[in-house]
Amino acid sequence: MENRLQYINLLRLLATVSVIFIHVGSLLISSQGLERQSPDFMFYEWCHQFFSFAVPVFVLISGSLLLDPAKEISYQKVFRKYTPRIVLALIIFGSLMCLAEAYTTRTADEGFLAILFRSAVNLLTGRSWAHMWYLYMLLGLYALTPLYKAFVNQSSPRDLHCLIGVLAVMCVVMPYLKITQLVPFEGYIMLPVFLFLYPFGYYISVYLRKGRTSCIVSLAVLVFYAFHVYYCIKTGFEFRGYDIPTVLAAAAVFHLGSFFTMKKSDLLENMSRHCFCIYIIHAVFLNAFFKVLHVENFLNAGPLGNVLIVVSATFALSYAASSALRSIPFLRKRVL
Repeated sequence: MENRLQYINLLRLLATVSVIFIHVGSLLISSQGLERQSPDFMFYEWCHQFFSFAVPVFVLISGSLLLDPAKEISYQKVFRKYTPRIVLALIIFGSLMCLAEAYTTRTADEGFLAILFRSAVNLLTGRSWAHMWYLYMLLGLYALTPLYKAFVNQSSPRDLHCLIGVLAVMCVVMPYLKITQLVPFEGYIMLPVFLFLYPFGYYISVYLRKGRTSCIVSLAVLVFYAFHVYYCIKTGFEFRGYDIPTVLAAAAVFHLGSFFTMKKSDLLENMSRHCFCIYIIHAVFLNAFFKVLHVENFLNAGPLGNVLIVVSATFALSYAASSALRSIPFLRKRVL
């Protein structure tokens, strides 16, 4: 159990850093106006797309932990423990982000009350800063958790195999075929991929055996995924963040994490505790870097060096800010 928590902490940290890579790659492209096929564009866009497995890994982690039959989660617990944390994070941080966005995009005749009203509407309708969508999605997954657990607790392995298979087809395969128009499905309502990833995280942790073969297959999936991303960028093929290759890559990363056996690390546990806060506030520093300081004008370390510099600085500042925020008892206990 202790080793499981250690590799979960490692995966959580990896996914958090990967999210920063996604946003840094995107901002370096938009801030420099690069030509589409230039080497710098190709590398930055590759970073932006390759690390798209980050949020699916977060969801796989949640499913692995929360759907464990040994863990009791009722609707009472969901609405008393899990949901309030997300709601408070949205109220405290999301409202400030919406207010900042509404203020910077204000019109000449828009007064403060109108700005305040617009920011409140944006918060309620999920139009906060782009990365905050994840928190809204978590509210839905938490609401479904007792239902998923009821099935997992009472089902046989065969029942769970069937559930995963059906959800994989409905939430991953069918939407991919429709979006890419490989098969012109008409009238098919696409289901969110996270409805599949959530129980799939538990499924992988329980039923996917750890061995040499599964390790090699997982590594092969990641190599294929890296070339798939490059191919999509090179050919202009529309890349879908949560398509089949990305889902497979997320599963491969999650499974490979279970191969890491390590002793208890206080440093890793401490950094893992900060991941939720880092995810929320890292965008503040990225906006400051690119919209206020315009760091793109000072970066000359080459594509790889530029990405690593900005990612490292963003993570370090976000970690420091998280430490300061978590020193406030209310935020540490109720939100972060």
